Amino acid sequence: MKNSNPKNKFTLDNLAGMVKKGFDSVDKRFDVVDKRFEKTASKEDVTDLTNRVISVEEKIETLATKKDINNLRNSVDKYMELGQRYYQEMIALTAKVDRLEKWINQIADKIGIELKS
Repeated sequence: MKNSNPKNKFTLDNLAGMVKKGFDSVDKRFDVVDKRFEKTASKEDVTDLTNRVISVEEKIETLATKKDINNLRNSVDKYMELGQRYYQEMIALTAKVDRLEKWINQIADKIGIELKS
């Protein structure tokens, strides 16, 4: 039984047209994929980023840690405490010297000795 309907006639030209449409469709899909790859990082971009990360890591290594800062704060607090003690001792010594000078002047007045400053 022959298919006499011309619409159903399948030729090599029809097949070639269908294959061409298929390839055109694949080409369009690859164009989209190519555009996606254009937006990705290049090898130079990755190298630059790697170098920047290394630089940041080196800087971070030189920063003081929380422990370092606490140790420094404790040392400063100890020196402040020593300074405050020294200041209090100096006030007490100044008062003592003033008192001794007063007594010496009183004794000198009683025995009639003139003290020269």
